[in-house]
Amino acid sequence: LRELHTLKGHVESVVKLKGLDIDTMQQHYTV
Repeated sequence: LRELHTLKGHVESVVKLKGLDIDTMQQHYTV
């Protein structure tokens, strides 16, 4: 569970740095 939380935090950080929208990331995960 800790790994998932850390991964989620890392992904969110990358998204913020890249200035991408969460919706865009969700589309990639959905595919």
